[in-house]
Amino acid sequence: MKFKSKFTRKRIIIGMIVIVAIVAAAAALNMQMGAPGSLDGSRDYTVLAASTLTDSISVTGTIESMDSENVYTTVNYPVESISAELGDNVSAGDILAVLDTDALVKDIQQARYNTSEAEAAAAIQLDNARRAYEIGKFSFELGEISKTDLERIENDLKIAQANSANKSARTNLAKLESQLRDSVIKAPISGTVTMVNATVGTPASGILFVIENIEDLKVKTGIKEFDVSAVKVGQAVTIKTDGTGERLLNGKVLSIAPAAVKSAAGETVSSSDVEFETYVSLTDKDAALKIGMNARMSIILAEKENVFAVPYDAVAEKDDGSKVVFAAEKQGSKYIAGEIPVETGLETDFFVEIAGTGLRDGLYIVSGADSLEAGDPVVLRDAPSGLQEQK
Repeated sequence: MKFKSKFTRKRIIIGMIVIVAIVAAAAALNMQMGAPGSLDGSRDYTVLAASTLTDSISVTGTIESMDSENVYTTVNYPVESISAELGDNVSAGDILAVLDTDALVKDIQQARYNTSEAEAAAAIQLDNARRAYEIGKFSFELGEISKTDLERIENDLKIAQANSANKSARTNLAKLESQLRDSVIKAPISGTVTMVNATVGTPASGILFVIENIEDLKVKTGIKEFDVSAVKVGQAVTIKTDGTGERLLNGKVLSIAPAAVKSAAGETVSSSDVEFETYVSLTDKDAALKIGMNARMSIILAEKENVFAVPYDAVAEKDDGSKVVFAAEKQGSKYIAGEIPVETGLETDFFVEIAGTGLRDGLYIVSGADSLEAGDPVVLRDAPSGLQEQK
């Protein structure tokens, strides 16, 4: 009886991955593999050894600061002086630049004068209107003026009251004074100046400085639609950068966007490359890490230690749903396929966990299990010389 394999999705994935990636993954699990189905009928095999099996997805990202602020001003006056340079460490409230506000100061002086004059005139007008109204009421009661005359006097009072309550001059003065305060550009947070876009003599516009915390970093990445359901906040992440060489840095998934990346118009991008913006915290510190560096990451979806794992095509499924693997057993000068019942567990893109009472370190588990039966002769591809009979 021949067996069937139900691991079609994973085998399709394997078929799409380049040979270099397969060899690298196999080396990580201390396994020896080849390409099944050689012309001489020999088979590939896995030297069984307990190891750590990890299911992960690989992504790339960019190093960013956990705390970053763009410093800008809405006051469009020339820059008079700059107090901070690229790389300077600053504290919140430190002066970064000062704008040339000579013209603004003169406007404020004129606005103060105008405000004072306008408020004084409005107060006099209101006082006169109140007196006129009181006299008008008395005259109306004596019958000296008509009701229409009294209503006109009352209307004048209302106008005077409205003029007195008009704070437009005071509002304009407050606006100018606010601009004067804003002309002194201060650091909103403590950190390192990572960009200076201010130039003495040039009108201030846009972002003038960027201040970032270069000690507390994170990685910005994007998770594909196919993988996003498997990624959870808090999952462990391993990180590498060119700047830190072979050192493996640890991190954790910090956040996953609730919606896919949107276009500049605020619409969800509809394509085969839909991604969900994700941030990863860096729990390990390294002085070589710099903001803007590219990072290569593995997000650990699941991990098991001290388990046996084999390629998917080393596992066959019987008609009753049970699963088996075949070990190459010495019989005279040849090898035959010995059937071992197993249960499967954790699956990755390349390997599947197997467990069973007949498994032990050193067994040669044959690939292409769905075309084998117990007792079939097998030829091991590139078998090491001196292979001993398995006991």
